[in-house]
Amino acid sequence: MGFFDRFRKQEAASLEELQAKGYWVDLVRAYFAKGKECLARGDRERADLWLSRAQAICDSDDGIYEKVGGKLIDQCSDLLGELEDDLFGTQVVERVEAEYSTLSGARKRLWGLLTLCRLERLLTAVGDFPGCAPLKDTGEAIDALLDHYYGEAGEVAWARLEEYNDFIAGWCDSPAILDERAALPAPAGAFRLPDLGGEIVPTELSLYLDVVVSGDLSREEIRGLDDPQVLDRLDLNDQSGMVRCGLLTHYWLRVQDGPLEAVPQVRAEVARIWDDLAFLRTGPDEKALRARAAEYRKLDILA
Repeated sequence: MGFFDRFRKQEAASLEELQAKGYWVDLVRAYFAKGKECLARGDRERADLWLSRAQAICDSDDGIYEKVGGKLIDQCSDLLGELEDDLFGTQVVERVEAEYSTLSGARKRLWGLLTLCRLERLLTAVGDFPGCAPLKDTGEAIDALLDHYYGEAGEVAWARLEEYNDFIAGWCDSPAILDERAALPAPAGAFRLPDLGGEIVPTELSLYLDVVVSGDLSREEIRGLDDPQVLDRLDLNDQSGMVRCGLLTHYWLRVQDGPLEAVPQVRAEVARIWDDLAFLRTGPDEKALRARAAEYRKLDILA
């Protein structure tokens, strides 16, 4: 084992110790230092990863914010602002947003739903983490959404979807999504809650569900999203973020070396995003859409 391999192993052990003990202030400082080290060697993607984690922890708790101090947090925010435009994930998001605006209302919603189908197995497994048990119902939520788009979700299924949405809405604002102590075994390395991108996946899922479940639309209107009068009351582009959630950039940056765009699983997910777009532009019927969703729901997105 070479010097740098030993150093990285020691560094990982020290971070895991801070995580295990819940030393959040020390963890913020360690992440900030790690982000600056990545930036110094030109690794802007991983600099963003660690600086984002430092910022997210501070934003989650006023007490941590005060103990860390405004100077470090301001530096962290400034660096993140400088990094944002150069990131691979940002480039994908910008293209998704541009393409999303060209789709009809119903197809916009289905694009995000196909991504959620690919995340089903992962989110269900994360349901075994402390405080995450409702995620085990992700499959039921997807069933209800599919039924809702193509007919009528039953009253019990609808009530369960509302409960799921309530959990997601609270979860995305909870410091619990930053807790690194629980781990899910995976081929490339253990998956931890912050690998969902901090608040990114929970927040985008909440935004996606909210239009359907919160009452902004009636259950009849959601199936008629091509109606201009309905679209005038909504900004469905708020849900475009769900499309890119399967990239899991924070996870792959943490467990893999090299450029993010060279990671095979990331390349595969990008290909699926654009393939879904082409598929939806063909105007698939219910049978074709459900068949694609069923295949995605079997997918282990971390494999």
